[in-house]
Amino acid sequence: MRNSKILFTKKFYRVFFLCLVRIVLFDILITFSTVILHELSHFFTGIYFGCDEIKTTLIDFPSFSAFTEVKCKPQIPLYFLALTPLISITIFGVSFSLLGDLPEKHLSWVIIGFNIIISISDLTHLQILMKYLVVIFGVGLIIYGQTKFIDQLINHYFFKEKNGISRELIDTIVYDHGQY
Repeated sequence: MRNSKILFTKKFYRVFFLCLVRIVLFDILITFSTVILHELSHFFTGIYFGCDEIKTTLIDFPSFSAFTEVKCKPQIPLYFLALTPLISITIFGVSFSLLGDLPEKHLSWVIIGFNIIISISDLTHLQILMKYLVVIFGVGLIIYGQTKFIDQLINHYFFKEKNGISRELIDTIVYDHGQY
């Protein structure tokens, strides 16, 4: 009886490691840049509306949280301070979708999903059930974006187009048709 056994070459492991490092580095970059942009949006909105005291903390030890304290006059609507990060980071996330055929274009979903999750703490008037639904929606966007990013990244590294018609596996996997 003949069975096929897949043997992975050194090139396969090298490319796999590069994909893994690229995914992890982009996730770290997205996390920190989204948090920084979120807090800076609060900060600049407070300046725009002429708020008196604005204090931004990007990393608060030991809780590792970021926050912005803003003290404004009573006539300034506070919902602008809450919604500005949601809008500005969504625009930043959508800009990733303009990257064409690069795998990173799918990170726009990750940025928007993460933005929704960190923005939920600013929307204090939402009921707890609505907050959970919004967080689940944000996590769904993150999972969708990561899945599409990983899929296109793997296709980018492991497959190539041949004559624009079919796709063929690059020689990173060797098929051994031995008898077992």
